[in-house]
Amino acid sequence: MFSKNLKALRMANELTQEQVASYLGVMRSAYANYESGTRNMPLEQMQKAADLFGCSLSTLLSEDSNEVKNIL
Repeated sequence: MFSKNLKALRMANELTQEQVASYLGVMRSAYANYESGTRNMPLEQMQKAADLFGCSLSTLLSEDSNEVKNIL
C-alpha cells in the first residue's frame, strides 16, 4: 500500500516524480521504483516524504485506503 499511497499523495499535490525525487535527494528513476513498489524507500526518506505531503508516516504506510483519502 505504501507505493499506492505515495503515488496518490504526489498526484493529489500535483507534483511530478522529478519534483518529489529532487526534494528527497534521489534520482527520478529511484523514486519511480518506490512508487511502483520494486524498491523499498529508506525510512529517512519516508519521513521526508510524509513531511512533504503534510501527513504522518503512519498515514503514508497505512493499509487503510480511507486514511489517505481523508487527507486528500
